[in-house]
Amino acid sequence: MKKHLIALLAALLFCLFLAACASDDDEDTNDTEADTTSDTTSDTTADTADSGNTDTTDSGIDTDTGDPDTEPTSDTETDTDEGPTCLCGPDDQDDDGDGISNGVEGCDDFDGDSIPNCLDSDSDGDGYSDKEECPEQPCRDTDSDGKPDFLDKDSDGDNLSDKKEKEVGTDPLNKDTDGDGDDDLAEVAFESDPLDPNDHVPEGLFFVVLPYDSDNSLDDVTRVLTFSTKIEAIDVAIFFDDSGSMRDEQEKLRDEVKTSVIDAIAAEFADNPNYASFGVVKFGWDTPYTVRQTMTTDPDLVKTALDGFGNQSNELALYAMYIAATGVEFVGSYMACFVDITHPFQNPVCKDPNMGVKSAKYNVAKADCSGEDKIGSVGGLCMRKKSMPIFIVITDEDSDLCIEYNGTITKSTTCMANEGSPVVSVSQLGGALGGIGAKFIGIDSSFSCDDNGNNCKKSEEPTKGFFPTVAKLTGSLNKDTGEPFIYHTEKSDGTGIGGDVVQAIRDLTAWIDMDVTTGGVSEVECNGVNAAEFVKSSKALSADPETIQHNDTTFFSVTQDAEVTFDVHFHNDFCINATNSPVKYEADVAVLGGKEVDGVFNGSYLSGRHVTVVVPEGSIK
Repeated sequence: MKKHLIALLAALLFCLFLAACASDDDEDTNDTEADTTSDTTSDTTADTADSGNTDTTDSGIDTDTGDPDTEPTSDTETDTDEGPTCLCGPDDQDDDGDGISNGVEGCDDFDGDSIPNCLDSDSDGDGYSDKEECPEQPCRDTDSDGKPDFLDKDSDGDNLSDKKEKEVGTDPLNKDTDGDGDDDLAEVAFESDPLDPNDHVPEGLFFVVLPYDSDNSLDDVTRVLTFSTKIEAIDVAIFFDDSGSMRDEQEKLRDEVKTSVIDAIAAEFADNPNYASFGVVKFGWDTPYTVRQTMTTDPDLVKTALDGFGNQSNELALYAMYIAATGVEFVGSYMACFVDITHPFQNPVCKDPNMGVKSAKYNVAKADCSGEDKIGSVGGLCMRKKSMPIFIVITDEDSDLCIEYNGTITKSTTCMANEGSPVVSVSQLGGALGGIGAKFIGIDSSFSCDDNGNNCKKSEEPTKGFFPTVAKLTGSLNKDTGEPFIYHTEKSDGTGIGGDVVQAIRDLTAWIDMDVTTGGVSEVECNGVNAAEFVKSSKALSADPETIQHNDTTFFSVTQDAEVTFDVHFHNDFCINATNSPVKYEADVAVLGGKEVDGVFNGSYLSGRHVTVVVPEGSIK
């Protein structure tokens, strides 16, 4: 009996042992299932094996061994990061029946239509089937760009998409379908018939084709161009001092300008009536800036604009030139600074009003050059882009140069900006004038006479003041003498200036010592960027006469009637054509003549070559 009882207890213990083992195995199985829950069916075996290895090694207690093979969670993350499985069959099959194997077409979606190439009968979406574009193996690559035609939206590389060629009926495998010497793209862009060999792009047309190049992977388009350095047009801006000190000579000065300047210049260039245009600005203090006439080629309008001047206080010539050059909105007020006669050796006092003189107030709107009477779009006088602006300032005193509000007052201080008003510095004026390539002529009418108005002598206040500074800033120096174009009336009544001004303009346009380089000029934009930016750079190649020296970009000391040759580079890194047709932009490669001042080239337009830039549709490739 006792033996039976012992045997029964042993059996019971054995069963309990087996139950405990079964419990451990269940836990291990659950671990494995957890490891493989987020994995794909194909990876379950591997992960389970990893789990088994981990459980065997660590007896199901510790699964973090530090071994990558024992990290089921890491396996799952890697597996779930894999891309979508290709829906096509083996590489040697042809699931879409186009004659091109799955392995050649691949699982990419070239045309973005959500159908992989290996299932897409027109992989590039150009309207031609893959079977048409790859009739035999290896697949055709017409333009040898490394892309087979069935994956190339422009098979012949003429920058006219295959889809567009299908639309207009041209051959997508031939850049010049009708064989007339004009590419299909050019004929479509300029609306000649690309299927008619007798219909051509207009003769003499200069154009370049510039696809959008976001990553600068395309080479520049280059053209060798020869230019004349003869100035094509001038815009003469006359700035007339309207201050009280000009009272005695003002009427005769105006008459002299009308007959001996305006009429004389018009007669000088009578064979080209659009060569010279004129504009008039009145400057003073009470009304510091008034445009009496924007640029016009009608001499009578200009002469009328010179009538009706007043009798103001101080003069702010520099501010008038700055606003005229930039055309910006300008708002500000400036108090006069005078020496207190009871303390003549002290610095001036700046206040408003000051000895009966109130602050000069500007409230100038941004220039509007949109009217039919406007001949240009540059600055406050609506000057022409393809011209040399010439600023003629007629005054008998130095220009006021205001200091900042609460700035340091010195013996020479004549005005101070009121709080919040901008101050225009000489360097700012130089930048504004240089930005439009303006040149400068100064006419000094200052005389010092006795109390009876007799025994008058030239006092040369502006001649020794701001005139030479502006002349230097604009590079307006005579080629032979190096002197600025500054002249003085012969008499205190304002007469005796006409011949000098006309001669100065002759000198400026014929004998000025110019360095010549290139730039871009345009009236249109693409994506907010001026089309002039298509002209990227130029390399100076040669000149006639050959004695003219040059570096890589500039010819030095060039006179008119010389010829200069540049290798001009064009590139498109900003203009995206989102239409389904080529788009044209008009610009000019401009030859600029001037001088470098303080590291900046201040050049005015001499001549140019018009260019039409053709931007193909979208991103064809």
